[in-house]
Amino acid sequence: MKKLLVFDMDGTLIDSDKTIIRCLKQVGSDFGYDVKYVSENIGVKKLEEILAMNSIPEGTINEILEKYRECYLNQFKLDTVPMEGAYKTLKELNRGNVLGILTFKNSFLTRQILNHFFEGITFQFIVGGNDNISSKAEGLKRIISESGIPFSQSYYIGDRSTDMKAAMECGINGIWIKFGLGEKDEFNFPFKYRTAHSFEEIPSLL
Repeated sequence: MKKLLVFDMDGTLIDSDKTIIRCLKQVGSDFGYDVKYVSENIGVKKLEEILAMNSIPEGTINEILEKYRECYLNQFKLDTVPMEGAYKTLKELNRGNVLGILTFKNSFLTRQILNHFFEGITFQFIVGGNDNISSKAEGLKRIISESGIPFSQSYYIGDRSTDMKAAMECGINGIWIKFGLGEKDEFNFPFKYRTAHSFEEIPSLL
């Protein structure tokens, strides 16, 4: 039976924290703000939430995000790279399975990154932080429902404890990317997720 494999982006498929931090701080500075709390919240909170944590007004947040997306789109090739082994493994998993993306990253940016780094790989479902989801669990439920694949054959693959918590809330399988941005001490809830020490190890965990 084919499986539904939903991947997080930042810290899972791509190593992008340098680009995110650089662009958000650069654009924030242009508006007169020293943007903090970025690195520890990549993939955990939406960027607008991170900016709100810096006491930036809502109207200014929207302006900053617009300029941030321009910065990211124009500069992500400078210091964003795919995770080692990701392309080859995804090509393997694409045969006979349904692939999806669930991320707090803007879905337009997500598609541009996928087209650049993962050309030829089909992601049937792409849900981003701008697609009217309040949490990753909500996004997962949407993808699972649209796929029609049983929960027992569905997986969320991510690097943060929040990713595994979303899988737990949805009642599906979770695979933690140990080599991403997350840390083991983030996990303070009971969930029997599986751990991938490299991208190539993922197929054996399904």
